[in-house]
Amino acid sequence: MKDTLDLRVQKTYLALTTAFMQLLAEKKFEHITVNEICDRAMIRRATFYKHFGDKYELFTFTIREIQNSFKQKTEASIAPNTPDSYTAIVKNLLDFMEANEKLVHSVMESDVFPILLDILSEQIILDVKPHFLKDRQNGKELPFSPELMAQAFTGGLLQVAKWWVQNKNTVKKKIWCARRLLCWKKCTDFRLLAPQDHLPE
Repeated sequence: MKDTLDLRVQKTYLALTTAFMQLLAEKKFEHITVNEICDRAMIRRATFYKHFGDKYELFTFTIREIQNSFKQKTEASIAPNTPDSYTAIVKNLLDFMEANEKLVHSVMESDVFPILLDILSEQIILDVKPHFLKDRQNGKELPFSPELMAQAFTGGLLQVAKWWVQNKNTVKKKIWCARRLLCWKKCTDFRLLAPQDHLPE
């Protein structure tokens, strides 16, 4: 019975997040109502409020689901806590932004974008902080605490993601990701790259 119930919950979450992302691609966050989300997902309002207090909680949950999909995509092929794992974080975000361009622009143009950005930042920090904690445990030299490193990485990541939205047609993504990562390493003296590592021209 428990497995069946869990499957029902998973289907409910999938329906709600899918509907929510579709609506975000069509209109600004503040113009989306819970009724619209439920109608699109074919879910009762009572069911929505059983799992989420409001659409902000659904937004937070949706971010976590996207992060989990990123992890599943990279963990099988990329070793954790390596330069490639940090590059993957950047590339996954850019891949998502390219695939969901209307949604991204809708969120960025929202009147409540500062609130949504705070939610997004908090979720990214929660996601990357364990990476820096593990780096310190493994003897890596961090110039700042893992908490501050996570804050700095997240702030830089979101700023360059914003730049990418505005300038993505001017540079190849692979080279751009690599250069941004090297810039990050140099700025923080985060010693993960070997001296012989270099970037493609």
